[in-house]
Amino acid sequence: VRDCRIGPVLHHGPIGRAPDRMTAPETLDALRDHIAAKLERAVTDRHAAWRTPICATAGPQARVVVLRGSSDSGRRLEVHTDRRSDKVSALAACPEIELCFWDPRSSEQLRARGTAVIETDGEAVERVWAALPVGSRLPYLSLPAPGEVIAQADVQAASHLTKDETEQGRDVFAVISIQVESWDWLELGSGGQRRARFRFP
Repeated sequence: VRDCRIGPVLHHGPIGRAPDRMTAPETLDALRDHIAAKLERAVTDRHAAWRTPICATAGPQARVVVLRGSSDSGRRLEVHTDRRSDKVSALAACPEIELCFWDPRSSEQLRARGTAVIETDGEAVERVWAALPVGSRLPYLSLPAPGEVIAQADVQAASHLTKDETEQGRDVFAVISIQVESWDWLELGSGGQRRARFRFP
């Protein structure tokens, strides 16, 4: 892992230490573990700040997604999507991707940049789909594709469906697997900012 030294980055005022309110670790090793832990927690905690990052693809196009997986100490991330969506076609043309996470309580931003692979078949995808509850499967039952213009909204309650009745959504379900190549971490503060970059071979 190649990384840079953690240090203050000040936009205004004299160079100095960031205020005591900053709580992130002081060393790169500890910071790397801190970031990995926040990513892992975001996968299971619906209220975690890093649960819903901004996903940017070529275009540029940006949209909110839900972080569904984090492994290899945060170096492999996972997002679920409808294979009919614009981001799938964008990533097929250019697999470069960036997820931008923001935690308003700790004032931490993380930009995770890497290469995306769209997975639609295979045992791993089947396991992910099988584990999805009914509520998470409902978006994949939509007949209009994501972003498709419709003449009139058609709101139908589907919470009564059983898991077997949602199986047709599997046809459009896809997993975006991201091999992270770099982290750019930033901590904001009224008296100063700290920034660190990690690059993964």
